[in-house]
Amino acid sequence: MSEDDSKRLYPLIAGFVDSVNEIFAEHLHIPMKHSYGDEVSGVFRTPLPCYLAAEEFYSIVRDITGFRYCVAEGSLTFPSADMRKVGGTAFKRANMVMESRLKKKKRRFCEWTLDDSSLSATVTSLVNLCYELKQRMTELQWEVYAGLSNDMTITQIAQEKGHNKNSLYQVNSRSASEVIFNAEIQLQRLLSGYGINGKHPATEKHTLSRDIRKCNGKA
Repeated sequence: MSEDDSKRLYPLIAGFVDSVNEIFAEHLHIPMKHSYGDEVSGVFRTPLPCYLAAEEFYSIVRDITGFRYCVAEGSLTFPSADMRKVGGTAFKRANMVMESRLKKKKRRFCEWTLDDSSLSATVTSLVNLCYELKQRMTELQWEVYAGLSNDMTITQIAQEKGHNKNSLYQVNSRSASEVIFNAEIQLQRLLSGYGINGKHPATEKHTLSRDIRKCNGKA
């Protein structure tokens, strides 16, 4: 990573961490923290906010750098705001997943390890599928996808970016945005009720970007 990219990246990480900690305060056992130069970690009470935060982080750093992440479900041994003092199966699982990834040289975007192994495999596969499809998008396809993700219409995106509306319809039709949106809706349905009385109720598509940008004074 170049020095200029590093200078761009670290303020974005700091803003992201602060925003997530504010927006998802009630969903966090331990607030997110940026440490060790390239590590961001936190302890969520339920998996959906964790998924949403990871997706938003991807959107923020996509044009600067790549990253990998893992999510592990488990218990906490010692209640503390200091991540280094907590311990428990959640941290052991996360460490095992990361060590396994390094040994086997896995390049997948993410690994989910929940108590429900079938759900873990499904979520991991769907998130990685969406990631690979997003990585193949052109810059313009990504702009359209990002706008649609924030509840904008093609017309609004065209006006904001100074593009021809009909051209953007064609750009969008040649991308995999519909596949991604459908997969994201299913992911949010699967994760929305996990850990809440064992239920997995359907839910509408959540949008985090708008709230994050409001927190950062960008909307």
